[in-house]
Amino acid sequence: MRFIFQLLIYAFSFNSIAQKSNEINPTIEVFQTNLLALSSAFENRDYPTIHKIFIHKEVSEEMFKNEVESAIQDSILPVSAIMSINKFGAFGPLMNIVDDEMAYKRFVEKAKVQVENCFAYYHEIKGLDILVPAEWNGSTFRFFRLKNLKLLSN
Repeated sequence: MRFIFQLLIYAFSFNSIAQKSNEINPTIEVFQTNLLALSSAFENRDYPTIHKIFIHKEVSEEMFKNEVESAIQDSILPVSAIMSINKFGAFGPLMNIVDDEMAYKRFVEKAKVQVENCFAYYHEIKGLDILVPAEWNGSTFRFFRLKNLKLLSN
């Protein structure tokens, strides 16, 4: 009987470990993968996917498409820049990346997200700030600012 009890405890423990290993954590690699998905959606003009991955202000569908077209014209998400984000800069919770409390509060207020769920990538290059904050929803990032990211591709 004791052996069966120990076997059940072992099986339960193993199941818990297996479930935890399937959890997705908010890492720079997941951030990068989600940015690549957004870049692909921009490139293919996949508006439903862009709606899911990019947090944007409430505007008409026509205005949204115009904003996306403008972003595409500016080459806002070059793949070469996205591929290099894990080589330069800093990634972590938004509150740790952006020192200015007023600034990060403005970001989350504007995006209507909770600061505790936000992460960001930051790098300074050529005297300009590259800042890409995003909301983590437990499995994926939703971006709400893509400032100067294209500078990494130069």
